[in-house]
Amino acid sequence: MSNAADEPFSVELTHRNVRVRNAVILVGMCLIGVMWAAVLGVVGQQRDAAVAQARQDVGNLAIAFEEQAVRTLDIVDQMMLFLKADFERGPSSFNLEHWIRRSPLQPGLALQLALIGADGRLAASSLDPSPKPVDLTDREHFRVHVDHDQGALFIAKPVLGRVSGRWTIQLSRRLNAPGGAFAGVVVASIDPDALTRLYGSIDVGQGGNTTLVGTDGIVRARAVSVAEAAGQGLGESILDSALFKHIEKSPIGTYTSRSSIDGIERVRAYRIVRGYPLIVVVGKSADDILETPRRSAEWIFLVTGGVTTLLVGLIGFLALEIHRRARRERGLATERLKLAASEERLRFALAGANAGIWDWDITGERLEWSPECCRLHAIDPAQGPERFEDWVRLVHLEDRGVWEDAVRHAFDSRSTTLYAEYRVRRTEGGGQWLGIAGRVAYSDTEEPLRVTGLVLGVSERKEAERQLLAGQAGGGTGRHHQGRLPGIDEP
Repeated sequence: MSNAADEPFSVELTHRNVRVRNAVILVGMCLIGVMWAAVLGVVGQQRDAAVAQARQDVGNLAIAFEEQAVRTLDIVDQMMLFLKADFERGPSSFNLEHWIRRSPLQPGLALQLALIGADGRLAASSLDPSPKPVDLTDREHFRVHVDHDQGALFIAKPVLGRVSGRWTIQLSRRLNAPGGAFAGVVVASIDPDALTRLYGSIDVGQGGNTTLVGTDGIVRARAVSVAEAAGQGLGESILDSALFKHIEKSPIGTYTSRSSIDGIERVRAYRIVRGYPLIVVVGKSADDILETPRRSAEWIFLVTGGVTTLLVGLIGFLALEIHRRARRERGLATERLKLAASEERLRFALAGANAGIWDWDITGERLEWSPECCRLHAIDPAQGPERFEDWVRLVHLEDRGVWEDAVRHAFDSRSTTLYAEYRVRRTEGGGQWLGIAGRVAYSDTEEPLRVTGLVLGVSERKEAERQLLAGQAGGGTGRHHQGRLPGIDEP
């Protein structure tokens, strides 16, 4: 049995615990969110720092690469200028073999030094004192000098040499006869690796490369860290690559792009070589650059994931404990209500003797009788009434109206006390007089909620009253008393 007037207390306990639980979950989720935001920020900073450092590194390497390329080309060109001057002083008496003995080629630079006659045929070669007159009129490094003297070193596209049988870059200058007529071409064939030799002494990481590109977009030399890619891309055009889009904006810079030759994404630095129609490019693989930040991020994510798991577990544990606490508090509140009701019933029971206890939950339409109450009504305790209507049916037909009127009068007048007397028909015949005393509980809106009270056996008192009245030769029977409760309200 519970008191509806005390329900707000239990509801408030429930609401308070729900608010606490939701607050714990919200704060926990916010903490996890802030932690992951910070982690992602740190990982992003590490990645940006690695890329920025790589840009600086490849920029410095591009400067060194340019210096090496300029120094190599200057050496070869200086040698060719000496040869050109000696040839033009006496074309008919010039002997390449004798000249090479006096001015030997520097090791590792030129693979071949050759003279091509005005007719386009090979006239002399450092590789063969008596070379075959191979027709070279179709070669770019010859045709470019036929019509006019450019007065500059020409750097041709890489070709597979017909005489040397190797990939070479042809550097050529025009030879003039007395009077300025075309007398042929001096050609120095150099190994593309000679222009990228610096690559072997620097570390650009796995997947890095150095590239020498003509301003015409043709790759002159290229060195990569992947062995099977050696020679790949030589002679190919990359004029439509990201490099030339950046060249249009600045002669020096850095950018990130995926190679059209090997498909590797690299952070690159480029510079236009001073004095020559060339561009040096140094690139580091993006995967290699980000490898260290990636490993660091994996470790950070692993640790953060573990912390997140612990936090989620802690939040879940706290939420469960709050839920359990709420259940315990609701249980305690219910027990307190039950205890209060029991104490109230006990006080009524102790106020009289030979009495039964009853409780009528009006809103719940539930009626509870003690076994003694059932005995006084001459019924089995197992067959006690469950509703007020069942109770009324146990009252003597002549007294039902008295009992119902007493209840109605108490409710209408908002009285907290209720008393009535009626007879109960026994199975063996006759009638038993009972006194019904009760206290009424009302809601805030003065609606009756519950009535708790006693059933008193008053047959002996009623018989005494009858005899007294008969002896006085007059009187009437009063069955309904309102106000003072005999046996309860009296001190």
